[in-house]
Amino acid sequence: ENEAVKTLQGYVRINTSNPPGDVTKAADYLQEILKREGIDVKRYESAPGRSILLARLKGDGSGGKAILLESHMDVVPTDPSRWTKDPFGAEISDGKMWGRGTIDMKGIGTTFLYAFIQLHRQKVPLTRDVLLMFVPDEEIGGDLGAKWMMANHYAELDPEYVIDEGGFGSRDMFTAGKLVFGISVAEKRIVWL
Repeated sequence: ENEAVKTLQGYVRINTSNPPGDVTKAADYLQEILKREGIDVKRYESAPGRSILLARLKGDGSGGKAILLESHMDVVPTDPSRWTKDPFGAEISDGKMWGRGTIDMKGIGTTFLYAFIQLHRQKVPLTRDVLLMFVPDEEIGGDLGAKWMMANHYAELDPEYVIDEGGFGSRDMFTAGKLVFGISVAEKRIVWL
């Protein structure tokens, strides 16, 4: 836990506001963590300052196609004058970390990173590949991030499932008193039932 908190603090302190959206330093930071663990990382550059990282833990294939843990490195711009703390300070106060991206989506990305690292460290036998991908450009449409990877390197991904940001647990929305996490299979599309 302490390791992940320190990693998140370092990650939040890298200003990846989009625009301008340069995630090079964040990609360097995350790539170095994975390399220290002995995990191979492929790096793609969809445009200047738009780095994409892809790491893979191999499974035996008996469980199906890959699960992809996908996170974006860019954050929306912020006006520091409207914050009570430095938006890129990653200060911990009253048990909370303050900083742009802690929720959307550097915190979730750090969770994915350490889930991935723990699978590797513990040598968990996998029945399918587990992919970890960090992308740029989500805050302004994703054309140079996830969409670029799908258009140019989909064969390297080809996941059965993608876990990314979004979703929340509710105790009252679906079933009174029971914690339910909804699973979204599509967004912003019509489905006739």
